[in-house]
Amino acid sequence: MAQSPRRLKVLSQTRLGGNLRLLAIERDAPFRAGQLLGLSLPPSPGESAIPQRLYSIASGEGEAHWELLYSVEEEGLLTPRLSRLEPGDRVLVEGPSGNFASEAGPAVWVGGGTGIAPFVSLARSGKTEGCSLIHAASRIDLFYCEGYFEGLFGPSYFRCCSRADEADPRYFRGRATEFIAGLRDVPQALPWLLCGGSEFVVTTREALIARGIPYARILSEVYF
Repeated sequence: MAQSPRRLKVLSQTRLGGNLRLLAIERDAPFRAGQLLGLSLPPSPGESAIPQRLYSIASGEGEAHWELLYSVEEEGLLTPRLSRLEPGDRVLVEGPSGNFASEAGPAVWVGGGTGIAPFVSLARSGKTEGCSLIHAASRIDLFYCEGYFEGLFGPSYFRCCSRADEADPRYFRGRATEFIAGLRDVPQALPWLLCGGSEFVVTTREALIARGIPYARILSEVYF
């Protein structure tokens, strides 16, 4: 039987670069890094229910709260209202659910935009051994946890940004698909975990298949 949504308290709301936000809410259940929460808001009297959206948990398994990374879509039904929440407000939560990255172990992670969230959770849960990370964002101020990943992965952390300064050695100036196409060595035996918008995931998967990665080794989580 499906459980009813729970009303959980907002702990904090942090404005990051651009329209990027980090929402912290109270946690009331165990979870595995890579899982999702269904999120909505209690409707006001006479108001229709707001459709639930799924968000990857960005906090670690050992942390006492849940963090959700999202981008404010001005024409959206949910995110503009999420962005106005303050500590003490309530959200409707279902889950956690899903099995993306359910097996920890060596892998190549590829996160685009807010699709970096499950990899933040995996990293904060200590599940990085043998892993590398390709992190893609449209602007350099949207690389969430950039310093953390740089310290954690060192030369196994790759940043792709088509708007980066050509003189900045920290970034590959281009898309993740272009970065993958230009790699000298593409790990064939490791799983590739992709998370991001539907176009990002589809084009990245095609780029990997073109480099000889078997479809069965590519695991995807898509945001619509």
